[in-house]
Amino acid sequence: MEKPCVSIIVPVLNGANHINNLMNSLMNINYPKNKYEILIVDNESMDKTVELIKKFQRNIPQLKLFFEKRRSSYAARNMGVMNAKGEIIVFTDADCVVDKNWLINIVKSFSENSVGCVAGEILSAKWNNIVEEYYAKKDIMSQKNTLNSEFLPYPMTANVAYRKEIFNKIGYFDEELISGGDADFAWRMQLETEYKIVYDQNAIVIHKHRSNMKSLFKQQFSYGYGSVLLYRKHNYFMDFNLKNILMDYLKLMLAFALFYFRLFARLFWDCDRYCLYEPLLAFLCISGYRLGRLYGSIKLKKLFI
Repeated sequence: MEKPCVSIIVPVLNGANHINNLMNSLMNINYPKNKYEILIVDNESMDKTVELIKKFQRNIPQLKLFFEKRRSSYAARNMGVMNAKGEIIVFTDADCVVDKNWLINIVKSFSENSVGCVAGEILSAKWNNIVEEYYAKKDIMSQKNTLNSEFLPYPMTANVAYRKEIFNKIGYFDEELISGGDADFAWRMQLETEYKIVYDQNAIVIHKHRSNMKSLFKQQFSYGYGSVLLYRKHNYFMDFNLKNILMDYLKLMLAFALFYFRLFARLFWDCDRYCLYEPLLAFLCISGYRLGRLYGSIKLKKLFI
């Protein structure tokens, strides 16, 4: 059976530290070279990202470089989709490394005509500090979390594939969303078509997580703000009830207290750096998410804390 043509789309912004690893992995995937293309969409990078990609272009004829001036990963993905020639559109991120059999496993999962979306597995890269370790141990980037969403399942765009025809039917990613565009697109597919999502644990990418506390906080803030924008669009708020709000604020207080307790207790008993800082990282996650919601509430002039 002839394999379908596939377009791999990667948005990138200042990805010079990671893009070499991604490109080397894409060069070695187990799939016919004439059956896939790689579309990198630069989002106004200020580092050497574009220079590095152009070096790879000399040896990879199916590698194409596009530019999107609007600072939006969803606008960049849309630029890629509009220029894609494949029957299947596959997304990953610049801070990922793909498994050799990643693409062939994704394509296998489209064997049923009812499948419109395949969510692959996102594994953590080897961590180098406590923030990366926290991401890995808490499974913050796990597809299993979002595929179990209370409203409708959705996959993260670090490792997901869609049939090209779905974009023709329901449109593109919503570029107005700060975050949550992956959820919005998957929800629209399920609400407006008969297509379903399947999960393939063998279609693997390795993700390099945020590496400092500031980045962790900013990401959670954008998640919180994005959740408010999703509510406005879909009239649904995944955990907007008094019990969940109170539980989050209780977790904030406990995390803050536990950090200082461990800081004091470290004088008397052995406690490694992760054990010490884990409550502080939890505090940053929850507070960032809730502050993002508060910011969104102020912007929309309606309280979603």
